[in-house]
Order: sequence, then structure tokens, then C-alpha cells
Amino acid sequence: MFFRFNEKPIAKARHRTFIKGKKFKSYDPQHEKKYDSRWKLVKEMLRKGYLKADDGALHLTLSLGIPQPPSWSHARKERLLGEFCTAKPDLDNYLKYYCDVMNGIVYHDDSQITSIVCTKVYSEESFIEIEILNL
Repeated sequence: MFFRFNEKPIAKARHRTFIKGKKFKSYDPQHEKKYDSRWKLVKEMLRKGYLKADDGALHLTLSLGIPQPPSWSHARKERLLGEFCTAKPDLDNYLKYYCDVMNGIVYHDDSQITSIVCTKVYSEESFIEIEILNL
């Protein structure tokens, strides 16, 4: 399975906690973003003819294109185009977000993922590429 989305990658945010009365309540601040991302993924799966979640061990390849800041000089943009991005957010936060989004849709549970290749590079335009292979 291969998917490509030409949009800015989203990193997982921490859950928020607040006090209501005498109890602590926790919520996911990205609930709506995840819902939107899940629908985009479902539409793309149906468009490509993938009708059910995969079974068994899986390999995940996640490639992220991070837009270069507009404040960079033209020379710096050309020098770093396609190079690994070391800026925040961290790579594992992107991975967590997209694994949460795919859970229950692309695979039954993220425990099925047994190997991962994940890259974050500078690009002219934002993109997200996800590839899932059965092992």
C-alpha cells in the first residue's frame, strides 16, 4: 500500500489536562485533526481499491517533506533541499501521529508493525508518503 498526501506533516501533541471540580480531566487536543486525517486516508484507500486492514507483520516507511522557512536565503534553500531536517518537531512525534491515524484502518493494531523506516527532509513543498508492506 502506498499513499502520498501533498500537505504539511502533523506531529503528535501531548494530551492536555485540566481540573474540573476536584478531578483531573485529560483530552487529546488533536482529536479533530486526527479525524480529518483518518477520513482522507479512508478516501484514498477506497480510491486505490484497498478495502480492508492488513493482517500479520508489517513494514512501515514514512517519508516527510518539511517546507523550508521563507526567511532562508536562496543559496541556503538550494544547499539544504533534500537534506535531512533536524528541526523540531521530533521525528518520533510525526511517527506517533500517523501510526495513531492508521490504527484500525490500514492495520488492525500498530503492534503489527515490526519494522520502520522514517525520514524527514527539507523540500520545496510539503508532503507525506506512507508505504505499508506485508512481511
